Amino acid sequence: MLEFYSEILTQNKIDIYSPFSRNKEEYIIPNSYYINSKGYLFNTFGKDGHKEANLIYTYNLIKDVFNDKKYVGLISDTSISLEDELKKEEVKNYKRILENYCLSKEDIMNYIHMNIVFPNDPLVVKLVLGIISSKIIVLKKFIELKNNSYDKKKVIEEIIRKSNDDINDILVRYCGFHKIESQIEKTITTSSLDLNIFDNYIDNGFKIETIPKIELNNEKTLIKK
Repeated sequence: MLEFYSEILTQNKIDIYSPFSRNKEEYIIPNSYYINSKGYLFNTFGKDGHKEANLIYTYNLIKDVFNDKKYVGLISDTSISLEDELKKEEVKNYKRILENYCLSKEDIMNYIHMNIVFPNDPLVVKLVLGIISSKIIVLKKFIELKNNSYDKKKVIEEIIRKSNDDINDILVRYCGFHKIESQIEKTITTSSLDLNIFDNYIDNGFKIETIPKIELNNEKTLIKK
């Protein structure tokens, strides 16, 4: 059963420094919450959020790898590796932050891109851990897909087609995330068929809406058995 996160019911604020005056300002955290497939609370910080927070950077990296794109360097072209990115997140970032439960200024800039006054506020740490764990989940999912694909380019084309190239759709329908709406109507959108995991949310007045998963298992010419 999923943990109930009371943060989703309130308008959460964090203190940040104004980039112009260096005075403290209140920043309202957007209502852009998910629960990822490992049960972590995850916030994309809205459409204008940092590309690490909303996983746009990760999604673009995945598309580049599946299309065999290389980074152009001064000396030679460099291959892009999802495995290297995963190792960095798992070992260098996630494990370190989880063990110490504190953030560096570099962590804040890398994931949220804000001048936060109290970077080790428990909510801020929780949100950064949610971002990193979500990135790890997505990377693992697509590394597995890449390794089990007959044709990476056709596979990513099929993902793009079925999701309308929308990372938010991919998170819910392919990566097992659950989208939370709590400000207007208390709703969780999921592709999970196990609705018992939402009992804590149903008890708090949420309704559950299910949408079809993105299925590739039947694409015999694309996916290895």
